[in-house]
Amino acid sequence: MAEDVVSKQSARQRVRSRLVDLRASGQRPDSQRPAPRRSWRKVLGSLSVASVVLAGTALVSVGDPASAGTLPTPWTGFSGPGATTVVSTTAPAEFKYDYDVTPNAAGTNTTPVPYSWTFSTIAGASGTVPLAYTYRGYHAFFRVSAGLTAFVQRPGLVPVETTVVSAGPKSNGEGRPSGGFCFEGIQSLSVQAGDTYGFVMTGSNGDSDDVLRGTLTVDLATGSDTPAAECPLTPPTTTTSSTTTSTTT
Repeated sequence: MAEDVVSKQSARQRVRSRLVDLRASGQRPDSQRPAPRRSWRKVLGSLSVASVVLAGTALVSVGDPASAGTLPTPWTGFSGPGATTVVSTTAPAEFKYDYDVTPNAAGTNTTPVPYSWTFSTIAGASGTVPLAYTYRGYHAFFRVSAGLTAFVQRPGLVPVETTVVSAGPKSNGEGRPSGGFCFEGIQSLSVQAGDTYGFVMTGSNGDSDDVLRGTLTVDLATGSDTPAAECPLTPPTTTTSSTTTSTTT
């Protein structure tokens, strides 16, 4: 026990002697030395690099609200019977069709046949594209139907389809789409670079006024998805001012 006390006292004396020597030489004990300081230039430099990286990441997102109103790629793909017209390929993209359905001998389509038109583009980058659409038209009055389907076609795979509008068949006095129709909303599509995506419009009637006319307008949306809702009727008319026109039977 006495030996332990003597040992502790000796250790304390050695520590005191070491502190006296350090003070005499002007040095500080390790526990009192300040931590090394980083150069402010190095700190600011590292923050600047991080800011650039984060900014670059935000700029490449597809469907960024900051770029709303400008479609990522031009809409140049189209198909369907009758007179088809691409009025504009971007900001917004617009497509029109005008088709006179051939009636039977009695002058009425007793068995309405659905016809379809496609308007599309090819994705230049991967991401989610929120599309604001307005689909309006006139498919006559009797046994009228109108439909709109969004799709994504990946090369070599079956298209992924989403029903956006499915209206009719309806006749006089039963409401839209009889006598004209207009639907609008927002539909987001998940795409990869190289995918073909867009909308398919469909229509039919059993009317002696055997016309199918429609207009689809597409733009980049700023908000979240909303289901199709009715909008004011503005029956489309054929036009000669267009970028691309085709007539098929």
